[in-house]
Amino acid sequence: MLLPAFAGWCDPYEELIARTLCDHVAIRARVAWLRADELAPPAALHELGSRIAAHVRMEERELFPLIEQTMPELELAELADALEHAESS
Repeated sequence: MLLPAFAGWCDPYEELIARTLCDHVAIRARVAWLRADELAPPAALHELGSRIAAHVRMEERELFPLIEQTMPELELAELADALEHAESS
């Protein structure tokens, strides 16, 4: 919900949008691989944890501030309500 809403207020090809989406795909793929491999080495889990931590930092330090600067407050409030409603459903 967040990225499509943000893309309505900026260039949909914004590098941070693409990076965020690609990170999400890569993380999900790695999780799927680890689930399928019962003998996954601990280093693979550590690498995934590092990748997730770096992604979260990028979202907190770069993406979310850009969204807050770009989208009008009313749009952000409506998006927050929609996210809250979606989570409670």
